[in-house]
Amino acid sequence: PDIVEMGFGAGGQFGEGALLVDGQTVAYYATAGTTYGNLPDADYKAEVIFFMTDEALQSFRNVPSWKVGEHASVPVITDAGLAAVEADAPYLGMIFSEDGLVSDLGFDGARVRRIAR
Repeated sequence: PDIVEMGFGAGGQFGEGALLVDGQTVAYYATAGTTYGNLPDADYKAEVIFFMTDEALQSFRNVPSWKVGEHASVPVITDAGLAAVEADAPYLGMIFSEDGLVSDLGFDGARVRRIAR
C-alpha cells in the first residue's frame, strides 16, 4: 500500500494496494488525492487500514469507492501507542514512512477505489 506524494502546486498523492483477508489477497485498490501533511525526508508512505469487525469489512467491500469521513472514521495508531485510540473502533489505521510509524498524519478525506487486476 505505498503512497507516493507529488509536488504540483498544492501537492497530491497516488498509491495502490491490496485487501488481505485471512492472509489472502482478495481485491486491489487505488487511492489518489490531495496531500494533508508532509513527511520530512521521506519519499513514500504506506497506509494500512485494519477492519476490526466483520461488519466493517463487509461495509468496505460493498462499495466500489470508499471515503474516510463519509463512509467511516479511521482513528490512527500513533507512536504513542493505542492509548489515544478507541478500543471498540471498527476501523484502525497506521501510516508508515521509510523511517517508521508516522504520528502526525491522518486518513481524513482519503478515497479508496476498487481496481481490476
